[in-house]
Amino acid sequence: MRVKKDKKFLTGKETTWILLGVLVICIVGVGILQWAYVNKDLVKYEMGETLFTHSEQKNEYIDVNHNQVIRLTQDGITAYDLKGNEVWNNALTLDKPIVKHKGDYFAIANKDGKNVTIFNDKGKRGEVQVSNPIVYFAINSNGDVAVIEKTEDGHITSAYSSSGEWLGVKGISYIKDAGFPISAEVTPDRQLLLVSYVDLYNPVVSSALNALIINKTGTEEVFNTKFGIEEKDNIVYEIEFVNSNTWVAIGDSRITFYNMQGEKVKEVPNFYLKYTPYVDGELRSSQYLPILSTGKGTTASGKDRLTLLDTSGEEIISQEFEQSITYFNATDKGVIIGQGHLFTGYNKKGEVKFTFEATQDVSKVLYAGNKVIAITKNEVNILKSMN
Repeated sequence: MRVKKDKKFLTGKETTWILLGVLVICIVGVGILQWAYVNKDLVKYEMGETLFTHSEQKNEYIDVNHNQVIRLTQDGITAYDLKGNEVWNNALTLDKPIVKHKGDYFAIANKDGKNVTIFNDKGKRGEVQVSNPIVYFAINSNGDVAVIEKTEDGHITSAYSSSGEWLGVKGISYIKDAGFPISAEVTPDRQLLLVSYVDLYNPVVSSALNALIINKTGTEEVFNTKFGIEEKDNIVYEIEFVNSNTWVAIGDSRITFYNMQGEKVKEVPNFYLKYTPYVDGELRSSQYLPILSTGKGTTASGKDRLTLLDTSGEEIISQEFEQSITYFNATDKGVIIGQGHLFTGYNKKGEVKFTFEATQDVSKVLYAGNKVIAITKNEVNILKSMN
């Protein structure tokens, strides 16, 4: 005999619990979908193939330039493609090399040497030779070089093209009457040589920012000033372009954005900077200024902070980190930071684009074309996706 069971009806309390359970599942599901959408482009990297080996013990320097990896030794420089094939090389005699990179151009000089050699992805393009020791030089994304020489009683600041040709502007200063230059940059349109002079002899230490007019013909010496700016109580030690029309005076007290007429765009109270905010890339597409600061030595939290500013000096993002930042690199693609063995890549909007947890002793992680490479003590490796 089949016994018919009575239907069981849910109580109000049981119905409530079921509905709550369904609601929780829906909320969790939506959260997972949102997380997946936000992180859909996030790449997790691991070590890939080795491009070539090198020797950190021999003080070899590794960098990137567009789609090439650059290897600098005491004997010279060699460029490799992203398959590890040698593309070009050039003999150099270097014992204390200094490298400056911007866009597809980079310049190399020996510390206190008297010449700067200019390269791009095709190899050597030119050489600047001066009569006095070089205490500072900078290169822009067109390959133009600004040089500061130290003379017996002052300094000479001048500008050169990527072929090493003098651009017809020369500023001569003496500590006793005009301060001394500590930073210089040729503007993207090659119209001006921007120079930061520091005067330590006034009651208030200040910087003078002078825009020297470049004589494009190069046939006669020109020392005309388009504009001059005084930055009181601020030592400006770096000049950086965020686009072709906006430059930034980076000082120890504040950061100031200016246009090409010398008009102030935005003044930002300075951070306790941990790294100089230098964008190692093409200025026409950089469009931002990355700042890595720390609260150490101040009344702040003492934690490291990454801040991105747009071309108007407005904050894009500002993120604080629990763990100290041990590595920092910024290009027109974004910022890469390192915290011990963990490396994280951010785009210019502050969004996380990749992570890489190294199992070896990695000193650098760099963008190279559309790839990311890692440099260990004896290898240069292409990273591969784990996704």
